Amino acid sequence: MRTLLLALAVAAGPDPESLFRSGQQAYAAEDYDQAAELFEQAIQVEPKVSRYHLWLGRASGRRAERAVFFRALGLAQKVAKSFERAVELEPASIEALNDLLEFYLAAPGIVGGGSDKAPPLAERLAKISVAEGQRAQALI
Repeated sequence: MRTLLLALAVAAGPDPESLFRSGQQAYAAEDYDQAAELFEQAIQVEPKVSRYHLWLGRASGRRAERAVFFRALGLAQKVAKSFERAVELEPASIEALNDLLEFYLAAPGIVGGGSDKAPPLAERLAKISVAEGQRAQALI
């Protein structure tokens, strides 16, 4: 599966949407290494698309779950940077804000997490959607 997705992405050329869709397919197939590689390629072509960064963060998070401790730390830092960049590029993205909020609540400060970072995100979510703001407050 991995070889096929990579071949399709290469054949598609530097079309970031094709790379992104192939990355999502790899993610769905639980090939998180390949997914991250494809999302990174999409970002290289089009660095200002929030959802590319969001999905890179998700793939990196799955990779971190399966990695040895020291590798997991580096990947977790990548998750933080990817989610933060996704929110920076699209400040009203409920999806990106929720993923970043959940990361902050789950990850230790050494990798960029910390529950102290969550309340401002909950406030931002509440301004976009009352229900999402209440969900965020409940998580906190």
